Amino acid sequence: MLESARLSSAEVDGLLNQAIDADYWRRFCPELSVGSSGWREIREECPLDPSEVGRLAEKVRTEGYFQTSAVFPLPLVHRMRSCVELLRSQNWPPAFAFVFDEFWAILRTASLERLLSSFLGQGYRQNSAVWTYYVSTQKGSAGWAPHQDGGGEQRWSVWLPLTDATLDNGCMYVVPRNLLPDSLPAKYTKWDSVNQAELG
Repeated sequence: MLESARLSSAEVDGLLNQAIDADYWRRFCPELSVGSSGWREIREECPLDPSEVGRLAEKVRTEGYFQTSAVFPLPLVHRMRSCVELLRSQNWPPAFAFVFDEFWAILRTASLERLLSSFLGQGYRQNSAVWTYYVSTQKGSAGWAPHQDGGGEQRWSVWLPLTDATLDNGCMYVVPRNLLPDSLPAKYTKWDSVNQAELG
């Protein structure tokens, strides 16, 4: 069965040629940009004011995570979601969304730069560890297994939901750092077990 799913050399070459062709991607999803000189110009629908940035920065220091209200215009988020759905329908891995400028630029707006600078310091840099995760609506679908993101106080993960993620339909749950029992190591990867008292 695995052998029957294997791509031929010609199919691999065809996909590779498409993957490295900027014009292919421009035709693929013309609502988004590829290599545009104006790609950084993403307008925030509801910018974070300085007091909100301060509150979120304090939350990061205490609880180890932050969550903002809606910042970006819904039409842009909808175009990004449509792009991911199109990639999936055409059998491209959803991470190919990062071919498009908007998937980089949306996390470089003024509000997020102010917020991230408040706890990472001025001049922080975005790394290339990016991903696009698609959780199907079919029964039994799931997100990542429990894990710990980031790599310490100088590295942070930023997740942007492209659908209305709630506690009922979402796959993201966070244990606030200040609620972890002292008996557990600070890093999730060093937990051997969790007892009933620690879960309380």
